[in-house]
Amino acid sequence: MIEATIPRVNKVLVEIKEEVGVASAKTCKSILTGTFALAVRYGALTQNPVREIEPLGKRRRTPAKALDADDRQQWFELLR
Repeated sequence: MIEATIPRVNKVLVEIKEEVGVASAKTCKSILTGTFALAVRYGALTQNPVREIEPLGKRRRTPAKALDADDRQQWFELLR
C-alpha cells in the first residue's frame, strides 16, 4: 500500500486537526493506528505509518490551586 506514506497520513491528520479540532484528529489517529496495525499483522504492510507521527496536541493542564482559608470555609458551608 504505497499510498499510505508517513507524510500523507500526517497531512490528513493535520488537516483534520485544523478543520475540525484536536479531539477529532486524535480519534482518527487512534482508528488509523489500529487499522494499520491489523494490516501489518496480516502482512498487507511492512510498517505502521501512523506510529511515526508526532502527537497532535499538547495537554494543557491548569496548575492545582490551593484554597485559602476563606475559600475553604465557603467550600465546607456548601457541602453542609
